[in-house]
Amino acid sequence: MDISIVIVNMNTKGDLRNCLLSVFKSLEKSELDFEIFIVDNNSSDGSQEMVRKEFPLVVLIENKENLGFSRANNRAIRIAKGDYILLLNPDTVIAPKSLDLMVDFMKKNQRVGALGPELIGVDGGVQPSAGKADTVFTIFLRFCLPRILTRKIKEILVKNTFRNFRKLLGSQVDSYFSLADIEAPVEIDLISGACFLINKEIIKEIGLLDERFFLYSEDADLCVRIRKKGWKVIYFPKVKVIHYGGTTTGGEFKPFTLCYGAESAYYYFKKHYSKADSFIVRILLSFALAVRAPWFFYHHFIFQKQNKSTDLWKTYLSALAKIMAGKTL
Repeated sequence: MDISIVIVNMNTKGDLRNCLLSVFKSLEKSELDFEIFIVDNNSSDGSQEMVRKEFPLVVLIENKENLGFSRANNRAIRIAKGDYILLLNPDTVIAPKSLDLMVDFMKKNQRVGALGPELIGVDGGVQPSAGKADTVFTIFLRFCLPRILTRKIKEILVKNTFRNFRKLLGSQVDSYFSLADIEAPVEIDLISGACFLINKEIIKEIGLLDERFFLYSEDADLCVRIRKKGWKVIYFPKVKVIHYGGTTTGGEFKPFTLCYGAESAYYYFKKHYSKADSFIVRILLSFALAVRAPWFFYHHFIFQKQNKSTDLWKTYLSALAKIMAGKTL
């Protein structure tokens, strides 16, 4: 079998339907032999029923609880038969022939371990879905600065007059902020797990996704492990995938995902970076969560009105305590 497509879903019925329709359409005239897995993390919006009724060819795996991204993907990967495995978010839309182009490139380039396409947002802009490995600086940008201020810094740094300043900060700045100028396939450190094609042979070498990552940073961890084994990670802008972003999690800056993201980022740094870097990241993330305490407290009551069993405040305090104490997932 050529390709196994794995989609982890939780309460994104509408997006999931559109994603599956686009996948089947992209494979309509394809010669690829494929299989599709939906791993559902205990959705309550009728996603499972929709898949069973409208997409009978799909293999549906139903979890009795939310297992997160890594554990859910691993359930399908263990039984996948494809030579290549595509990890795909439900909030994506695949264009016709996209999968053929990606698989064909992988077959012609045997030492490519993972491949990621260009991700396009709903605004038509290119999303920062690939780049250099994370640094203390990018953690500071992602977690410690208000989003509007990050955008202003981006506007300043992309101007030609600030080339020397950008050079001082390193190529990480360019890859973090913009991929719009890249038109040809290029070897890169990291690609996004929103659409992540991996050679199954590499799974045999490095193992499955690290299940200690509940949400976020598991794709970065996978890329690091792939490159350590001498395989290449490729950004492939010839294929463009629409990515709505954040429909499953509510977006990177929403309360729950900020907690998960901070925990995962700290574990990622502690796993792959020096003690000095992981300590600095620990301080930055502790600060980022601590100063948002009133914001989390406010949103706690909003979430409880929607679902009384949802305890954001407990999740927040747990994440803050773990990071401050230097504990990993």
